[in-house]
Amino acid sequence: MKALRRLPGIEVDAIAHFSDEKARAKGEELGIERTFGDHRKFLALDELDAVHICTPNHLHYPLMSHIRAMIAAGELGEIYAVHGSYLQDWLFYDKDYGWPLEPEFSGESRAVADIGSHWMDLIEFLTGERIAEVCADLATVFETRKKPLQSTDYEQISIGTEDYAAVRAGAPGKEGSYPTFADEIAGAGAVRDYSSEQQEAGLAAGRGVMEGSPLSDNSLAQKALYP
Repeated sequence: MKALRRLPGIEVDAIAHFSDEKARAKGEELGIERTFGDHRKFLALDELDAVHICTPNHLHYPLMSHIRAMIAAGELGEIYAVHGSYLQDWLFYDKDYGWPLEPEFSGESRAVADIGSHWMDLIEFLTGERIAEVCADLATVFETRKKPLQSTDYEQISIGTEDYAAVRAGAPGKEGSYPTFADEIAGAGAVRDYSSEQQEAGLAAGRGVMEGSPLSDNSLAQKALYP
């Protein structure tokens, strides 16, 4: 907030939090009169020019921490497999080009080194396992963009740990797709799936009975973050 107020022409007009009480308290602390406990009302302001999301690193992925805790507690049972993807639309068209496609700047790998590495790091974080082996299928969808391509733009990988295999697909993605994580963790007792585009998770237990999202009902994850 201090950094924003140091910028010329910037006026911090309103603040939003997950409850009215929290919003008012933070507004008093920062000297901001207009506060909202519902982000949708905040975003409906006609005079709103920009939104700054002031979230510290340890609060970025509450759902990921929740799923990690479930796995560690054995709530999913023995983990059989993890399926996932990390898709983006930056290379969807043959006109898309940038320095990450230049091997001399970014190395031989594109899709995995650029975005797939984040997905693999997330899987290690969730499961507590370390990647031990890799089998990759690499392809170049557009062999020529602005010039002949010397890097892959589609990569599908099977990775194995000591206990199970995890499968990911990295690709140019679909049109209009922002960088998107999607995971499904299959265990003996339940299956947990998640998509960063939907910002919620579903739990399929037994024969597929769906339970509610830990975020959509203001329950476990939010209570853990905002006691």
